[in-house]
Amino acid sequence: MKSTINVYEGYSEEVANGYSRSSVHVPVDDGCRIAVDILQPTLDGEPLDGPRPTVVQATGYRRAYYKKENEFNAPKYAKLTAHLPVGALITAYEQRPACRQVIHHGYNVVSIDFRGTGASFGAHANQTWRNAADIAQVVDWIAQQEWATDKVGMIGGSWEGVIQLATAVFQPRHLACIVPQIPPSIMNAIVDGGLAMTGFARDWSEMRKGQDGADVAAPVDGPDGERLFAEALAGRAPAYAGSDDLSVLEHMTSDWYVASMSEGAPPPPFPELGPLRDVFDEFERISRSGAAVYLQTGWWDMTFPGECLDLYEALDGPKRIIVGPWNHGVLPAMEPLRWFDYWLKGIDNGIADEPGVIFATTDLGGRAVWKAAESWPLPEVESESWFLNDTPSGTLSSVLDGSLERNAGPETTAEYPVDYGTGLGNLGRMRFMLHDEYIRHPHLHDRALRCATFTGPRFTEEVEITGSPALFLELATTASDGAIHVTLEQVMPNGNAEYVTEGWLNLRHRKVSESPRPHAGPAWHSQAEQDLLEVVPGERMTAALELYPVSVSIGAGSRLRLTVAGTDRDNLYVPERDPAPVLTLFFGGPSGSRLELPVEDVARRPEGRVIPDAFEGQAPGFAFAK
Repeated sequence: MKSTINVYEGYSEEVANGYSRSSVHVPVDDGCRIAVDILQPTLDGEPLDGPRPTVVQATGYRRAYYKKENEFNAPKYAKLTAHLPVGALITAYEQRPACRQVIHHGYNVVSIDFRGTGASFGAHANQTWRNAADIAQVVDWIAQQEWATDKVGMIGGSWEGVIQLATAVFQPRHLACIVPQIPPSIMNAIVDGGLAMTGFARDWSEMRKGQDGADVAAPVDGPDGERLFAEALAGRAPAYAGSDDLSVLEHMTSDWYVASMSEGAPPPPFPELGPLRDVFDEFERISRSGAAVYLQTGWWDMTFPGECLDLYEALDGPKRIIVGPWNHGVLPAMEPLRWFDYWLKGIDNGIADEPGVIFATTDLGGRAVWKAAESWPLPEVESESWFLNDTPSGTLSSVLDGSLERNAGPETTAEYPVDYGTGLGNLGRMRFMLHDEYIRHPHLHDRALRCATFTGPRFTEEVEITGSPALFLELATTASDGAIHVTLEQVMPNGNAEYVTEGWLNLRHRKVSESPRPHAGPAWHSQAEQDLLEVVPGERMTAALELYPVSVSIGAGSRLRLTVAGTDRDNLYVPERDPAPVLTLFFGGPSGSRLELPVEDVARRPEGRVIPDAFEGQAPGFAFAK
């Protein structure tokens, strides 16, 4: 018997090889009818005896549908159903491997259409708190059914991940545990750093338009199923912006949108909760639910890993987080089952005794070293200051070729004219998932030529960076607004560049505020309207921004390069000005531009940090195509 990170042998056996399906509408407090699939395990076509624990997957992407010639789905899900014929019924069993796995291990799976999507009634598909209130009621409805025990868990990724946290806020009596996989907050899937991720919004809107139009959900069972489905469709409006509706996408960057995304109001029957905030800020209510929380994310999971680590630290109760070398898609196969077996079946498999933080340090070839800690950030991580200066590095002929040095140097300035043609393509960490299974950047060298670059010396030994690099950029601009987009890259001994991480900031959102939950970095921005700062042309300011956290090893002989641009045309909405603004960058002296790097001091690494048997005999997956 063995139970460790993604290794699970001898504690839980497969007892089923298929499922039976029924589908019903479940009414909630305001009379809205929520479409629900009940998938129960079968062995050779025969149902298993007795009530069983249940895992809920609540989705806005259709709980079930009939396969069409052209599917409106992310490539990783389309790949899972490629072998099925056109016309086949696709349920959570066919397109969600974790749901198939738990069914085979003797769990029921209940799949739910969010209100206003699929076959559910209602017209408010994007109201997270209303959806969560619905699901909380369905969770307690499940526990009353003869086929279910009184313990319910939840699983799902992205939109299906954050809804689990929101459901816990409403504290359903029978919700024992949740596994929010690659979850965003309410805001940071669309807006971060004060900028709208319009590239992703366009892609997502096109997919949702297809799912609501050409590739619709399956009706519920029964002779009235088609009629009820038609009634549900007639009562809703699309909850997405068309890909050509630029005015809507531009509106995402407005102060009104940012403010409204961080506010909410609880629907009946829970008025005693009072006003609700962003889901991740409701950590106290999530903790009071008693549900055991297992967060799962990746270092290159869109904008999400840092906020997931913050949430982990804020939660007070049974909790766990794993951060792998993954993008918005790769997930650990065995970890949800280990969690459900412990919390829903009472199998003592040791998972509750393991450290709460599990993460991978990876080189940029994908080789991972798995580590464990009780809290975040790591005590052996120290901040190293690297100063930007305009001394040419001589490594490439960029618009502004500068250096990264350990000493600040004399006070100088240099200019960078913003180039609106720069971008990271449509396969970066924000957009790849609706086009591909892997992150694939365009040639970073060619992009760097159009930017301001700052390249450090060759490392004489391997360096491990674990945490959020933070840039304190001293600058002035000739415009009354603008943005900064930066990437941190590893320049290999042969001159090729590999992406490490990135960050961006709307200059009007540069005020550093206090985070409402524990936060490891030095530059948290509220994105709230009351914290906006004016951008005065020609006036010096500090743009402090945290790059998304990573844990990577930089090999001896490599260099680090910081690439600074004024936009990412493929992924972010930055209004273009004519003439393009010119940025003046300030270097040197006691307050010049600098990069703070979180570097692991290997000599201080405590015994037991490395987990030698995690993912034993497996390839854990990697974010990038190699």
